[in-house]
Amino acid sequence: MLLGIRTIRTLPTGALTLLASLLCGTAASAVPLPTLTRISQIRQLTREQAARGYPVRVRAVVTYYSPLTSETPDLFVQDSTAGIWVHLPKNAPPVAAGQFLEIEGVTEIPDFAPQIGQPRYRVIGTAPLPRAKPVSFETMLSTREDSQWVETQGVVRQAKLLNGLLTLDVAVAGGRLMAEVGELQQPVPPLEDAEVRIRGACGANFNNRMQLVGIILYVPNLKQIEVLRPAVDPFTQPVHPIDSVARFAPQRAMGHRIRVQGIVTLQDSPTSIYLSNGRSGFRVRSVAPGAFQPGDRLDVAGFPRVSDYSVTMEDAVCRRIERQAPLTPIPASVDLILAGEYDSLPISIEGRLLEKSGWGGNETLVLESGRVVFDASVSRARRSAWLDSVPTDSLVRVAGICLSQKDETEQKQAFRVLMQSPHDLTVIRRPPWWTVRRLLIALGVLAVAILCGLAWVLVQQRHALLEQRYHNLVENANDIIFTVGPHQNLTSLNKAGERILGYTPKEASDLPLAHLLPSVWSGKIAELASDASRGQPFPVQEWEFVAKDNSRTPVEVSLQAIRKRGRPAGLLGIARDISERKRAEDELLRAKDAAEAANRAKTEFLANMSHELRTPLNAVIGYSEMLEELAGERGQDDLLPDLQRIHGAGRHLLDLINDVLDLSKIEAGKVQLCIDRFAVRAVIQDVVGTIQPLVEKNVNRLEVACQQDLGEMAADQTRTRQVLFNLLSNACKFTEHGTIRLEATRVENGAGRWVEVRVADTGIGMSAEQIAKLYHPFTQADASTTRKYGGTGLGLAISRRICRLMGGSLSVESQLGRGSVFTVRLPVGSLADGEEKAATPTEEALAG
Repeated sequence: MLLGIRTIRTLPTGALTLLASLLCGTAASAVPLPTLTRISQIRQLTREQAARGYPVRVRAVVTYYSPLTSETPDLFVQDSTAGIWVHLPKNAPPVAAGQFLEIEGVTEIPDFAPQIGQPRYRVIGTAPLPRAKPVSFETMLSTREDSQWVETQGVVRQAKLLNGLLTLDVAVAGGRLMAEVGELQQPVPPLEDAEVRIRGACGANFNNRMQLVGIILYVPNLKQIEVLRPAVDPFTQPVHPIDSVARFAPQRAMGHRIRVQGIVTLQDSPTSIYLSNGRSGFRVRSVAPGAFQPGDRLDVAGFPRVSDYSVTMEDAVCRRIERQAPLTPIPASVDLILAGEYDSLPISIEGRLLEKSGWGGNETLVLESGRVVFDASVSRARRSAWLDSVPTDSLVRVAGICLSQKDETEQKQAFRVLMQSPHDLTVIRRPPWWTVRRLLIALGVLAVAILCGLAWVLVQQRHALLEQRYHNLVENANDIIFTVGPHQNLTSLNKAGERILGYTPKEASDLPLAHLLPSVWSGKIAELASDASRGQPFPVQEWEFVAKDNSRTPVEVSLQAIRKRGRPAGLLGIARDISERKRAEDELLRAKDAAEAANRAKTEFLANMSHELRTPLNAVIGYSEMLEELAGERGQDDLLPDLQRIHGAGRHLLDLINDVLDLSKIEAGKVQLCIDRFAVRAVIQDVVGTIQPLVEKNVNRLEVACQQDLGEMAADQTRTRQVLFNLLSNACKFTEHGTIRLEATRVENGAGRWVEVRVADTGIGMSAEQIAKLYHPFTQADASTTRKYGGTGLGLAISRRICRLMGGSLSVESQLGRGSVFTVRLPVGSLADGEEKAATPTEEALAG
């Protein structure tokens, strides 16, 4: 049985504010989890949140501690807001109730409810136990007070010492609960039937499906059990007549023990006994097993309980007074039994035996009296061969205890009889050999034989119909269907085979399979066909069939062994003409070669044109700069705006040409990566300083958060700076009056060590459809983005391919209207320092 604790409380305002902040979903993976300082904050977590392992630092008083549990010690603590269970290791230092602890650990939820795991604690003093809160059983079942210091009142039904723990079974208003007392430093007083007030930590008893099935109070010591009404010797109480006990109303009674006396009528288990005085009867469930015989007069003290409209004395103590003759069973009829005259009394009744069966620990007889069917059962431990010798349909008399079964209106619907031994069954009359039942069986066998004959005729007709249908399917199929005998000669060939191969049925009969194959294939295929005939797997293969006129037809062949009486008898083959598919494959290959040639020509053209365009464009940019200086020196300020426009347009066109050149180099496999070792923080600071004017242009704020020990990495420093600058410039361009954040961390996992850079902005964001085409060259989110913000759509495509060439990755997370987060991950260690790497346009690098 598993034990767990669950508490639901309303947090104070400050705790709710802290909880809301720590549960906020934005950038949760990058922000350390906050430390919880109140137990109520832990109890308010969901299962997913508690499993994240929030750090905990609380101060609380010990309300219960016991190291005697089978798995780990039980420790309950409580502060001013709530209580909780602490998951101690087996060898943890002991503590005591009333000690004040400072506990550090993490949240966890291995089973039923949040708890404190991996605890580190120290005793900082002592404190009084919390003020116990009186609660009802229904409140405890609601789990609102789970693991809290509570108080309840009830009557002790049982008290046992198990593994050094005192366990109490307590009946309270509304139900029953268990109480475990951890420390027994004083003698245990008699508690059975005592009315007590108990204070302890409220715990939950739950099953493997994490469902609450009961309540356990964890009581630190006997001082927390206050006896309101002491227990008394049950056998000093006055004896109640059995008739008065049997008149209890159908409601749940939770009072004290009462004393009754009666004669044993049946004992169906070591702790289950039926008593009667000849007029009334009831069941006794004893706390200790015993052996009694019918006729023993017992003195019984127990707790009465009425369930299913029958009386039971629970948790009873029994002692034998004297021995007398057993009570004589009362002859009864079905009508009187269903009227409720003989509940729990010994009766005898006649009936016809319908069936015998064994179920569980009982041997059950099904009998019929009039139109009513009832059961008579006896323990299988007392079973004898006598029952096996009694045939069905016999008229018998059974004697035993009558147990009525009622509906919710207290109307008798059925009954059963409990027998003490098999000898409580008496055979009055055995059935004749030729009975109606056997006649019906004989007629049934004859009818079955006739039906089987008709079924055989129908099966033969259906078999012939199926054979004709399959023959038509084979003959009219478009595929070649043939059979081969043990010597690899054709035994049949359908019309499609005759049409494609040009053989008549007479010519195809007994034609060797090798005659249909090219000479270079015949030997190998003959070996494969032989293996297939022996039952070995034959994968689908491509052959060539040689027709009668020596023309060749490519086919796709599957073979399956034919067996007769478990022995190989030949092969069934299906060959599909794949001439059209072969022609289509050839055309597709030619088209693929042409497309690849066109793509290579396009790439080389772009590379050559970019080089040719940059030479005169550099001259235009240089002359515009010289003219700006000359106009400034001569005081011709009216010419400066036009010259600056020429210079800006030239720079923009040069950037576009450089992007096209980079893309064409990557696709052509001509990019040379210069790998050297450099400090990551220095490159980031350089890029941040360069990008600052773009940040201020749209009135944005740039935040930089770099890990202290970023160290060095081996990569192409220029290309790394190009990727970071591109991401930051995009963030500046698509964000206005917002925040741009750059974070750099060092990550290590099973794949290696990485430097991870995240660029987050609060700009316009992207939808899922826009993200899908984000890395396509010359493509932006949509036409409105190009018109408003400009650009060519090459930057992210080049950046992603550069990251892949350096062994890293570039990914994005974005929501429309809520900004974007781009993540660059590059390996810390790459090629040797100073080694150049010629990047080839792999399929992954050219993807998209």
